[in-house]
Amino acid sequence: MPLLDSCTETDAATLLAGNAASAREDIECLDTQAQTIASAIITADGDPLHHASSDPDDALSTSAVVTSFDADRLKHYPAALRKRVIMIALNRIDIPFSHRHVIAIDDLVMRWHGQGAVNLPLQYSANRKNNVIHVCKDGGHANR
Repeated sequence: MPLLDSCTETDAATLLAGNAASAREDIECLDTQAQTIASAIITADGDPLHHASSDPDDALSTSAVVTSFDADRLKHYPAALRKRVIMIALNRIDIPFSHRHVIAIDDLVMRWHGQGAVNLPLQYSANRKNNVIHVCKDGGHANR
């Protein structure tokens, strides 16, 4: 720290503590916003989203759906909020996940081109059907 103090000509510990406090405030703000967004777009236990397709060919076994969220609404938010909402959805159903899983699901939101399911731990997967991403137990997707 003394070397850092001499390079910055100030008390580096005080600067670092101030930056850490500012980062905590930013995290709290983003987390609060993400919770608000999640409350509006995540549904659980197979409850259908109000805009899900009524086409019987697009049917999804709702008994296998654990959670769903509205990709069309989520895509309008910045990456930091989108990824937090995805993490909230996965945490609510107690699926362990990595950054790679979050990025892959975010790709279903932002770069949708008909790609297949995102494989998740514990035999879960995330699939996009129209504007809705469904997280299901593997084998529960009617669109496989």
